[in-house]
Amino acid sequence: MRVILLIVATLSLSACIMQKLPSDKTDLAEAARIRNAIALQYLQMGDPGKAESELNAAIKLDSHVPQIYNSLGLVYEDEHDPVNADKNYRKALWMDRHNGQFNVDYGSFLFRQGRFSEACEHFHKAADNLDYDRRDAAFENLGLCYEQQHDLTKAGEYLQRALSLNGKLPVATIEYADVLFEQGDTVRAARGYARFLVLIQGHPQSARSLWLGIRLARLHGDDATVASYAKTLQQLYPQSPEYALYQQSLNAQHP
Repeated sequence: MRVILLIVATLSLSACIMQKLPSDKTDLAEAARIRNAIALQYLQMGDPGKAESELNAAIKLDSHVPQIYNSLGLVYEDEHDPVNADKNYRKALWMDRHNGQFNVDYGSFLFRQGRFSEACEHFHKAADNLDYDRRDAAFENLGLCYEQQHDLTKAGEYLQRALSLNGKLPVATIEYADVLFEQGDTVRAARGYARFLVLIQGHPQSARSLWLGIRLARLHGDDATVASYAKTLQQLYPQSPEYALYQQSLNAQHP
């Protein structure tokens, strides 16, 4: 039902714009922003083709709205076109370089491309922007970025800052617990892991959290939990790096 309502709202909004284009420049800019909002709805519904069409229509209304180009970046990335995605993300930032969301979206794109150093730069810009209302997410992304670069000190610092702003971030919680474990602080790692289980409220664990749970359970000699988590890891994530690490750990224990 929610999807049907979203489609109706989208089509109604689009029809409203098509009735008559305003002549005033301010109104044109507003109409372009509405087109952009429609495009994002289409993208969320899994229709990047219609999203791109709406964004091209928005550019014809007013080509000076930076949100359009950031949205085009999202669309092209969804269509597996990294060259045009990169081009449009950068154009949006050229037009509004301090925009926190633009920096996070481009940083996330760079992260997925494996360009971690560049990604960190944009996450830093978003996190340092006091006007950006999702600084917790920017700090969380920074922590993940530094984890990928094997800098556990900075990763821990920024994950902790994310949690200080928003203690209900499951990803930041489990990743910070993992960093603590790798640094040898198993007591705080166990607390973080327990907090993570509360946050996900019975939803399936990730491969990362199961592997951490296995290692923590081993420290406490909890063979039943080890066996349970290992079985779940094998069933849900048999091709994951974490399951490979678990298998390697068995070989290490039993040469």
